[in-house]
Amino acid sequence: MAKMLTETEVGEMLGMSPDTLRTWRARGKGPPFAKLEGGVRYDEAAVKAWVEERTVEPGKAEEVQS
Repeated sequence: MAKMLTETEVGEMLGMSPDTLRTWRARGKGPPFAKLEGGVRYDEAAVKAWVEERTVEPGKAEEVQS
């Protein structure tokens, strides 16, 4: 089973507040999440993949998705 993280854990992982994650969810942005009985949870592997997709190599003129 996938390791599921709270928004606080993901916020710490990404260096941002849980409020930012809440705002992103409301705007349809940010890493994928699941609504479970205990609240919102994030699959750790999906969050890491989301970050990887947005990682830009220095010197490359790629447009980064938000």
